[in-house]
Amino acid sequence: MALKSTVFRFGLNVSDMDRGYYGEHALTVARHPSENDERMMVRVLAFALCAADDLRFGRGLSTEDEADLYAESPDGRIRLWIDVGLPDERWVKKAAARSDEVLVLAYGRTAGMWWQKARATLERLANLRVMALAPASLGRMYETAQYRSAVRGIVTEMRAARQRAQSEGVEARFTVNLRERTYGMEGGERHAVPDSLQLRAVAARQETSADGQEMGIRFLPRGGATGGSVDLIRPSGSGVRLRVDWFSGRVEQEPASGEAAGATP
Repeated sequence: MALKSTVFRFGLNVSDMDRGYYGEHALTVARHPSENDERMMVRVLAFALCAADDLRFGRGLSTEDEADLYAESPDGRIRLWIDVGLPDERWVKKAAARSDEVLVLAYGRTAGMWWQKARATLERLANLRVMALAPASLGRMYETAQYRSAVRGIVTEMRAARQRAQSEGVEARFTVNLRERTYGMEGGERHAVPDSLQLRAVAARQETSADGQEMGIRFLPRGGATGGSVDLIRPSGSGVRLRVDWFSGRVEQEPASGEAAGATP
């Protein structure tokens, strides 16, 4: 059975004073099974650098002879073609012939060698720009994106449970499994926490499994909750605590502390 693409969602707020472009984008990015995380993040970076209302992601590695990102003019002409990685110079020449402007975001350990080999050909293309990305910056960018995505995901699930309890008049339970490193509203889809993040949780004793690995926060129809918190700690040691107030059921964020997590009375 063929593997399916993995879908990632990003919130992007762009303030580009050089181009005079300001906008918010909710990105849905499909990562092909043969695409690694680094390449996916370069595609997201490419969108941020060239953000526009008409900029779109291509169909990815599964489709040959197609840009990783592109923008079309109202008349159907390709005004911008973006490739990431180290594309064959022949494909770059074809892209330059089909579009007004081509941008290549080159990255990887052999990017320098790729440029030296292709330079004589590519420098003759007047509508081509080539930018090289530092490997270290990609790693930091990906870790930050993972962290922010996990924080946003947990907050969304907690607030969804609270909203369901209040709107439907039934108890709704948010759970986190420390062993499996997953979270979500009980009975709904489970979401994974990236391996790079330390996961900790605190919950009421009656909402904690016997082995202490699964903890829940129960939201009540009248607005309260059993209370608890989930901590996400980055490799740098900084992090956030997502805390549910037992009295109001509100979800709040605060800096994470170094104290041990576990069940509370």
